[in-house]
Amino acid sequence: MRTPQDIVTIIAKHDHTDSRLRCQDCDDLICPKCMVQCAVGSRCKKCAGRFTTHMVQASPAIMIRTGLAALAAGFIFGTMEQHMLGTGYFYTFAILAVAGFGVSKLLHRVSSYKIGTKIALAVIAGLLIGLILSPARETLLGQLAALSQPETKQPEANSIISLITWQIASAVFFIGCSVSSFFGK
Repeated sequence: MRTPQDIVTIIAKHDHTDSRLRCQDCDDLICPKCMVQCAVGSRCKKCAGRFTTHMVQASPAIMIRTGLAALAAGFIFGTMEQHMLGTGYFYTFAILAVAGFGVSKLLHRVSSYKIGTKIALAVIAGLLIGLILSPARETLLGQLAALSQPETKQPEANSIISLITWQIASAVFFIGCSVSSFFGK
């Protein structure tokens, strides 16, 4: 009589005799449903899980260099953001998109063209820290302080809330554009 573990093993490893595909590494038979297409050929799931591309492996030096470059870009963006508030919404988002994709290409070059979640998180952290250290923080805190004053009238409060929302939306949009190069090619 078969145990539940034997049944799971039989279901997990089905028959590949109808296939002529072989794993590039271990030379086991694999079916088209089980194969993982890699840059050097087809691999079984077990062998494909062992390898990672050099594009995803970032050394600590590359992570620090990229984070510092992102910090500088975030600081520059926070400094320039104050001057973009009066240009109108459409033009500002067009400028942010061009600047964000330009920063993305520059940071991608600084990171030696690495991709993946780790390097993207280093870029996001650098950009956020740069924004926090920039003059944009003082502007945002000043607006929040003005909003918390009890004598603030409703039209002024709405204006302050829209400026705060605008600053947050433009920062999120810029960071999103700046990270775009770090996810898959």
